[in-house]
Amino acid sequence: PLEATARNVSLDLARALPVEVAATINGAARFSATGEVVPDTGALAVDLDLAGLAAHDLQPYLAGTTDLSIERGTIDAKGRFTMAPPDGKEPELRFAGDVTIAGFGSTDNALEQDFLKFDRVELGRLRFALAPDALSIDRVRVVEPFARVIVSSDQVLNVAAVFDPAGTAAALAARKAEAAAKAAEASRKKTRAEVRAEKKAAAAAKARAKAPPEPAEALRETGMPIRIREVSVVRGTMDFADFSVQPNFAAAIQGLGGSITGLSSDPNSRATVALEGNVGEFSPVHIEGTTQPFAFDRYTDIGLRFENMSLPVFNPYSGKFAGYNIAKGKLTTDLRYRIDARRLEAQHRIRIDQLEWGEATAARGEATLPVKFATSLLKDADGVITLDVPVSGTLDDPSFRLGPIIWQVIKNVLTKAVTAPFRALGALFKGAEEAQFVDFAAGDAALDPTAAGRLAELGKSLASKADLRLDIPIGVEPALDGEALAQARYLRGLEEAMRAGSGGKRRRDADDAARAPAFDTLEPERRLEVLTTLYRQLSGADPELPEPATPTGDLSRKERKAQELQASLAWLEAECRKRALPLPGELERLGQQRGEAIQSAVLTGSGMPPERVFLTRSGKVTANASQVRFELEVK
Repeated sequence: PLEATARNVSLDLARALPVEVAATINGAARFSATGEVVPDTGALAVDLDLAGLAAHDLQPYLAGTTDLSIERGTIDAKGRFTMAPPDGKEPELRFAGDVTIAGFGSTDNALEQDFLKFDRVELGRLRFALAPDALSIDRVRVVEPFARVIVSSDQVLNVAAVFDPAGTAAALAARKAEAAAKAAEASRKKTRAEVRAEKKAAAAAKARAKAPPEPAEALRETGMPIRIREVSVVRGTMDFADFSVQPNFAAAIQGLGGSITGLSSDPNSRATVALEGNVGEFSPVHIEGTTQPFAFDRYTDIGLRFENMSLPVFNPYSGKFAGYNIAKGKLTTDLRYRIDARRLEAQHRIRIDQLEWGEATAARGEATLPVKFATSLLKDADGVITLDVPVSGTLDDPSFRLGPIIWQVIKNVLTKAVTAPFRALGALFKGAEEAQFVDFAAGDAALDPTAAGRLAELGKSLASKADLRLDIPIGVEPALDGEALAQARYLRGLEEAMRAGSGGKRRRDADDAARAPAFDTLEPERRLEVLTTLYRQLSGADPELPEPATPTGDLSRKERKAQELQASLAWLEAECRKRALPLPGELERLGQQRGEAIQSAVLTGSGMPPERVFLTRSGKVTANASQVRFELEVK
């Protein structure tokens, strides 16, 4: 029923008439208005009161533009409503007051599930005007909001599908067409013309499916100045599900509360965000920062921190990408996103505590990363993995997609850890990279004290990493070590020969032997005697000195004798060196001694289990300048 009353009616149509109106809308909502109307101009100023208007009655305004059904909810409004003549100084339509929406619920038509609902939304001191357009709200209070965000098996986000059903459908069709074209291309050989034609068709499909303006751009195009002093959220919940992975992933942010202040369409304004909630019961979520919400691509600086998240809940993703379920672990992330003039700088600091992998999944064969090995390498002494994942790019690049880029960076980190394990161990102790290489003097098995210290630290670092083992080479560098051992045998032989008396008899006085002069300081005749003795030791026969060369020049008998003596010394030394080869098995023993020296340095006092340290003859042993380099391997 409609009731209307007008008072002081006259033929003076420019005179304001007091009016009262009361009505029931759609049999439920109560409406009343009291104020004045000017018949001549249609100017109106009334105090209105609306209670219990069914939100579902607004459904026709959503038809064709969204795939959303309003299921329930009531709208209350109370305030001052005015209308002014066109082309005047005042806005043609204005409302100033309070609006409350209670018990609201909506459904995603495609999924037939709850999409957005809330207990109450209170719009305090709302000011709305048309011609010119403007909106300001002093306070928005949202009580117990709920939103459901779903990624479908086709990797379609339900939010996009609800608010842009046509664009989403076109994009999905284009993606399927592109995938079909790639599959067809892989199944048969094509001419270049066919390949070009298909690529051209795929590009045209993408162009047709081009999404409407970004939300920020769409809001800018309205031209309406908007100001909201504060938005507060009380006990909010968001359910997230991803059906693009098997098994499906699900998580919920609960108890979300906080505020967003300073919302404005002014491009120079900044809104402050401060929200907190929980993922599950014991995993806090913090969201804070500043942004220009109506032009977020111009400026945004938002940080998100997720704490103490249980890693096994991510098994649908770990099974797909890593090939293993997660048995244990906690995740804490610090994410920072800064956008300035459509250029994004993102920082992802990820802390993974006590990660342990469980059983392999059906996708194990598709996962190529050795995650267990990488995990053991990246853990610090406390079992924590810390990753820094920076990402930058421009929002104008159509190929720029944050998720795949982040995953690729993480894959690169894991790959680097696997290919350079000693660098990954650098977080555990200083000098980890140098510990990979151990240098020995040619022909020697003694460890340098600095190298021994690094090996001890390596053993301590690997002790707690039960998945890792250490391979230590056994071996020699034949050229360097062979020459060094030959030189050592030659020098030992000289010393033995010098200690022997004339005719091969040993000196009886040990002190005299210890004080024997150096070979180079001996008289030529004594050197000839020593080299002859050495020759007999090495060959088992007396030397047969070559006939002396015919003297040249006018030399005295003494000079000719000295010349012949030097020739004999040179021949004997060359022949002795030629025969002073490493003894049988000496090179093999040297390689074994070196491996055992490294093994001892790693195991002694480190707590590293000996069964995880292996000596191997297939390891890398190479020349490094004048030294012999052993390369250790962590596996």
